[in-house]
Amino acid sequence: MKKFIPIFALGLFASASCSAFECDPVFGDHMVLQRELPVVISGSADASQLIEVLWQGRSWDAKADSHGRWRVTLPAMKTSRTGQDLIVRSGEKKVIMHDVVVGDVWLFSGQSNMDFPLAKAVGGREELDRFTPIPEIRLLHHQGVSTNDQSYDAATLQRLQASKFFAGSWQIVTRDALASCSAIAWWTIISLHHNEPEVPLALIENAIGGCGTEAWIPETILKSDQAYRSLLPDWLDSPRISPWARSRALKNLGEHRQAHHPFQPGFLFSSMQHSLGSIPLRGVVWYQGETNAEIPDKDGNAKLMMDLIRGWRELWQQPRLPFFLIELPRIGGTDPLRANWPMYRQSQAMVAASMSEVHLIRTTDLGYNSPDVHPPDKKPIAERVSEQILRLP
Repeated sequence: MKKFIPIFALGLFASASCSAFECDPVFGDHMVLQRELPVVISGSADASQLIEVLWQGRSWDAKADSHGRWRVTLPAMKTSRTGQDLIVRSGEKKVIMHDVVVGDVWLFSGQSNMDFPLAKAVGGREELDRFTPIPEIRLLHHQGVSTNDQSYDAATLQRLQASKFFAGSWQIVTRDALASCSAIAWWTIISLHHNEPEVPLALIENAIGGCGTEAWIPETILKSDQAYRSLLPDWLDSPRISPWARSRALKNLGEHRQAHHPFQPGFLFSSMQHSLGSIPLRGVVWYQGETNAEIPDKDGNAKLMMDLIRGWRELWQQPRLPFFLIELPRIGGTDPLRANWPMYRQSQAMVAASMSEVHLIRTTDLGYNSPDVHPPDKKPIAERVSEQILRLP
């Protein structure tokens, strides 16, 4: 947690010149800064307010622009497992982030198969029973509003804003926190840790059950591309939104049809942008597609994934940011909603074959006879993800 510390007791009555001073939500105690890449520290203040950032014995200055935004770019850094204070100050106020380390930052995103918790996975309880804290592994589990089959109450509707949707703070992993964390994310991270135990690792998870790819694409792309014209503004009537997703969103919103929703095109991207900013990443592991696969459009679904990747790389200003696409699983049963999954896997393969630094993680050979959309045996998938990551230069 970020700590707001006045220089002296009367700091509560500090002058208006620094009344709006704050760091962006992603910065906090126990965070990991990405090694070997410039790192932007950013936040808000009053227009023209002076900012100073102190880190590893050096300082950098910035000045808030006319919109009150400020940013400081730290140079690329080497690995550091020794926690240090990152200090940002302005006038009589300062924010201190304690125990900040430098290592690799991994984002795990998608829908419910990514969000599937360790406590429910095959072998998950045994993993939790033998867990001991690992200071080099840090967790940021950004949880959003549930998309379960229920109507939203007034408090939930109030959270349906990009600035409020994702909630969570950095922490050194505890057993309780790990229980609800993504099974795939954890087994991937612990494998990477065993390979390079001296490198601090960040596990960031922000997966949302049932979401479509379009919810994670920047609104600027959606508005500028004629292919997405039907998605905006009346997305709940769009044939490009799966019938299941439209039905679930309407159930959640009830009479509040005009409110935002996690499935709304562009909404999750805006929410992620607010919660994570543009902190550099080592890579993204993406497990999603069950919802979009309802629509049998191989080229259209491939385009959605490619625009998502382009939009995310632009946000992070990392044109070669690695993406690891997990193939939709093979499951049993005859549910017509699953009939188009083989075609969607073809879309995933097309994206991996046509875009640089996009890697497809095969899963269909693992086998699963149940019609349940959530195969519980996640460790073999995580092992394949980590093996592919370790092949990176």
